[in-house]
Amino acid sequence: AASTTRLSVIAGTNNPRFWDPKICSEQWYDTKGEPFSLIFPALIEPTEKHSHIDPYFSLPTLKQLELRDVHTVKAQFQLQTLDDSYPSEAVVCSKKAANTLMLLISKCESIRGK
Repeated sequence: AASTTRLSVIAGTNNPRFWDPKICSEQWYDTKGEPFSLIFPALIEPTEKHSHIDPYFSLPTLKQLELRDVHTVKAQFQLQTLDDSYPSEAVVCSKKAANTLMLLISKCESIRGK
């Protein structure tokens, strides 16, 4: 979950960086060089403009799928933090995660001079 302790393991330098040069997707890493991840409750908004969840939207073809293609499938989800109708612990965790993601984006943009 998003917490001060969890955030303390994000590597202070060389973040974000490309995980695989062939796949143009930047990743955040922890101090051990492992991909940084957060587990948090949120609502998926499948019909919003930033969600792409069609089964094969990023695959080159629907015929003769190869394992290497399935390994690189990308999905993009628009999320919404939980509202007060959910348990308070879940709401706090959801909002902390959103704040964490905004902080990471802000740090990335400041590094790039945006």
